[in-house]
Amino acid sequence: MIVRNLLRSYGYAALVLILGLDSSGVPWPTEATLVVTGGLAAHGQLNVFVALLASLAGAMMGSSLSYYLGRKMGPSLMQRIGSWFRLTPAQIGKVDEWFARHGHRAAFWGRLVPFVRNFTGYPAGILGVPFGKYLLMSAAGYAVYDSIALGIGYGGLSFLRWWMSRLEMAGWIVIPLALIVGWFMWGRKWLENRQGKG
Repeated sequence: MIVRNLLRSYGYAALVLILGLDSSGVPWPTEATLVVTGGLAAHGQLNVFVALLASLAGAMMGSSLSYYLGRKMGPSLMQRIGSWFRLTPAQIGKVDEWFARHGHRAAFWGRLVPFVRNFTGYPAGILGVPFGKYLLMSAAGYAVYDSIALGIGYGGLSFLRWWMSRLEMAGWIVIPLALIVGWFMWGRKWLENRQGKG
């Protein structure tokens, strides 16, 4: 798996790069990346807290870049990005409408919504949302999003291991009991058949 190999080869640097790309508008399976990261942390190959910090660092770098480009280049930039990724004007318009409705809070909510998350920085810069508020809300949104995705990978694997260990323990009790009960029932039936023939 590409994501697993990237994380094993480059560790936290891969997370910084991936989240930087994600927050600057480059489509990437970020949810899968973070869940896999959580799984690796559960195996002791990565530290889940350092992974969270690395993902936030990358997200803030990408968020700052996309905001800056939006501020400098204006609405034409969104149209260019849309043409690169074959996005329709209606899809781009959804991001603009999101900001028009929610103001700087859209930076928080936008980071939790697939597709909108990737392009949140550009309209924030274009519309002149105060950078400090935008970056703070983006950081909060990514903190929630990254924590949940990492937690699913980390806790989900831990839960699975816990459940399998309980099944194994139960097996040492249930299987002998089942054999005893089965043997008893078969033996009783065998005795009844013997008595019936006699």
